[in-house]
Formats: sequence, C-alpha cells, structure tokens
Amino acid sequence: MCIVLMNVVVVTEGTSIAENVNLQITDTRISSITEEDLSTTEGDVSINGIGRLPIPGLINAHTYLLETLSKAKRCREQEGVASVEHLDRIGAFSVRALAAHCVYVNSGDMWLLADKKVRVVHCPKSNAKLASENSLVSMMLENTVTVAL
Repeated sequence: MCIVLMNVVVVTEGTSIAENVNLQITDTRISSITEEDLSTTEGDVSINGIGRLPIPGLINAHTYLLETLSKAKRCREQEGVASVEHLDRIGAFSVRALAAHCVYVNSGDMWLLADKKVRVVHCPKSNAKLASENSLVSMMLENTVTVAL
C-alpha cells in the first residue's frame, strides 16, 4: 500500500518552489516526486492536496524566515506577496511551526504569526554574522507572538 499526495507544493533546494507535484509515499518514505501522474493500485490512498504544502505529521515545521532584506524582497518579487503571507497560503503554518530570525517582519506579519501560533526563535549572534538587524522582539511580544532565544 502507498499514499499518493497529488498537486502539492514542494520547496526544493534553496528557495525554489515547485507546484502541482505528486508525491508517492511507500513504507513511510517518499518513493517518488514527480509532475507526472502516479498510478495507484487497489488499497492505495490518493489525497488531492492542491496548493498545499505536505508536512509530515507529529513534527514541528521549521523555517528560516526573513533573516535578510534580500530574501524578503525576493519572495515579494517571485510570489507577489510577503514571505509570511506566502508561507501561510501554502499551508506551512497549518501545523505547529517555528520561524527562525524574523528580522524583517512588519505589523501585519506579526499579527499573522500570532494568529497562526507560529513560534519565533530570535538568533542575535547569527543575525550579527549576517549583518542583519535585530528582530523586533519587544514588538512581537506586544503582538502576542511567542519568542524564544
């Protein structure tokens, strides 16, 4: 028996995003990732995850988020929306999520992070190495975002 997740969004190496991808899971492991149709047999489970980001169950999603200004600009150019909104649209915040850095968030981002109960991990040493500013920890806390060091 296998599980086929159809039409999902997959984040590949770097920041590339592939949409309408089909994943086949056999014996708890991903056995195929393709844009081609995957055949199923009796007893297989097919799930249409159209436009959603598949995330394994019982784990936290973890992403580096807005640690540099160039990454913030790139997402807006490529996706037409801010990074936080884009991740929410593809389902990254539909599970318990951790977001590291969050240096270049705005008030709308903070509201969405709080609403989706995304926990932010502040990384002052790493931010200094990246020549990034420090994240807006006090503002995040005021907006009820959970923040850790």
